[in-house]
Amino acid sequence: MSLVQLLLPQFIHEFGLTRKTLVRVPFDKIAFQPHPKSMTMLALAGHIAHVPSWANFALRTPSLD
Repeated sequence: MSLVQLLLPQFIHEFGLTRKTLVRVPFDKIAFQPHPKSMTMLALAGHIAHVPSWANFALRTPSLD
């Protein structure tokens, strides 16, 4: 079994959770900050949307420190 075949079910599961989270972001409150030192809701949503792309980077990089 290849690495892709092993990781694909996990990626699909995580993508579903990511989508579920992003759908719940209230667009009328994108400037909301959960904490004064926190990013805005829009920045947090962007961060969550970007996380799945890390898998590509991690799999293509020979070593990570």
